[in-house]
Amino acid sequence: MIGKHVLDLTLNLGLRYDVFTAPTERHDHQSNFDPATKTFIVAGDNAPGGRDLANTDKNNFGPRIGFAYSGLRANKTVVLRGGYGVLYATDVSAQQPLTANPGTGSYSYSCDPSLGNNNGCPPDLLLVGTPSM
Repeated sequence: MIGKHVLDLTLNLGLRYDVFTAPTERHDHQSNFDPATKTFIVAGDNAPGGRDLANTDKNNFGPRIGFAYSGLRANKTVVLRGGYGVLYATDVSAQQPLTANPGTGSYSYSCDPSLGNNNGCPPDLLLVGTPSM
């Protein structure tokens, strides 16, 4: 009785599309520091990465499948349900969160080149002048 069992099975198939964009500033008054060139990259239509200074991942297609089977008992009081889906999220667990960066209040960083031996400062820090006290 294959026909009877097919009527007891419901399949749901789907495809979800997710796109996560970086925030933009209304007048493009934001920039990123590029340590390789030691320059600031200013946001804009012609900037690398565009107005949000990031390359948006646009291929996040996630297939979904779900099922419900009610043929375990003749009176259909027991239903077996299940599903599977590919999910996309912005969380990157292998990296430190942005709150671990200096300046967010959750991490302390100090740099005083006037104390000599760079005292925690980057080795290529250019000193234009040190304010006197």
